[in-house]
Amino acid sequence: MTTEVVSPKNRPKKKTTMVSHAKSSLGKSATDKQGEAVVEELRKAKKLVIDEKGAVTYRI
Repeated sequence: MTTEVVSPKNRPKKKTTMVSHAKSSLGKSATDKQGEAVVEELRKAKKLVIDEKGAVTYRI
């Protein structure tokens, strides 16, 4: 698997976009559930915060 670096200007700003991005990074056979799991792991690792409106704030 390759690691894609997302510059600060083009990082997903909403949770739904972040899930889609994670899912596409996992490959064609990835599911929405797997994309959600990646986002949840990033949240648990305190790499990002998602507010009540779904806005993503990065802590990288």
